[in-house]
Amino acid sequence: PARICEGEAEWHSYSTTIRLCSREIDDNWANKPEETLKSIFRSWLPQTGASLEERIKALDYLVKQYPDVGWKICTAQFRGYSEMGHYSHRPRWRSDASGAGQAVTVSERNKFILHAVELTLSWPSHNEKTFGDLLERLSVLSDEHQAVVWSLIESWAENSASEDDKAKLREHIPRLITSGKEKQARQIWKMVLDQAERNGVIGIHYDEAQHAFTDTGGAKNRIMLDNFKALMKEPRWPMILILSGVDGLSEHVERVGPEERRQLRHLLRPVRFRPIDPKADLDELNGLAYAYAKKAEIDFDPLSNADFFQRLSHACGNRWGLVIELIIAAFIRCKRAGEAQISLDHFIDAFAEMHGTPRDFSPFTAPDYQELFEPDRLLEILNQEE
Repeated sequence: PARICEGEAEWHSYSTTIRLCSREIDDNWANKPEETLKSIFRSWLPQTGASLEERIKALDYLVKQYPDVGWKICTAQFRGYSEMGHYSHRPRWRSDASGAGQAVTVSERNKFILHAVELTLSWPSHNEKTFGDLLERLSVLSDEHQAVVWSLIESWAENSASEDDKAKLREHIPRLITSGKEKQARQIWKMVLDQAERNGVIGIHYDEAQHAFTDTGGAKNRIMLDNFKALMKEPRWPMILILSGVDGLSEHVERVGPEERRQLRHLLRPVRFRPIDPKADLDELNGLAYAYAKKAEIDFDPLSNADFFQRLSHACGNRWGLVIELIIAAFIRCKRAGEAQISLDHFIDAFAEMHGTPRDFSPFTAPDYQELFEPDRLLEILNQEE
């Protein structure tokens, strides 16, 4: 292993490796340029003869000159899970590598990690990608550094982030809440309450809430239930909580457990939506379609008949939510085509796109659609796509 950053000229011996790291290599080879660079800067087993100060100086230079590569090297120092390290090849005809590349002391390792963390927190231009990386590593950061991360995110969200960028970052939040880290989850829910109180929000709707629970993760489930309960009983700003999802959701909420866990059952009232009965719910389906048609300024009269609504209900597995989604999708197609009157073709195209089926193979056209299309199978296909 070579010593690094003793002079500007010596640094150039690493420039080729660094530039190669700028292009991601997506294969199963282990000895990639990025892995070589990571081995040099690995906090606990650096494959270099450079001292701690020299490695810190080299990391600063790397971050300044090659920020994309520098970010990967910095965040690799505190990933939150164990990793393996390997010794680099040592030349037999020279003795300058003698004693180099060995495991460092805990103190030295922590100093290097701390410097890497502080570099990421003081990054000149954060975005949803860098914040996402920090959120994935939040559990290994100190309380002070976690507070800095959230402060940076709040400032970014208020001043420069687009709605699309915010949506991408929000995808990390459910994993943090359900990670099993109770302290981390409490901190996130506290921020939710602070934001709700600041903006006058009195309720939260958590859609597809069954995904917040698992059949085997008892400890994680209890943390989630405790946080829901605390959210509703918070004296400073109690919240209305609406959980929606499939039938399995109620099993998690109502599951028998210690008394303090079962309190959530008494704070929530289960409401079950029965499947559509195409004959009994004909007026409801008709009113639903006309309500959306009025909003979209579309004439729905051509499809206002019992046969169409029976086909619509069957195509959507007799589920109200899917019926609404398909109606909206068909109306969007109608508006984009510049037409003022709905037609069966709009629903045929919307169904084909939703299920990935040929346009000519549809419950809206097949005479024996009830035999050809099984509602349970259609729902199974949609669930797999989700």
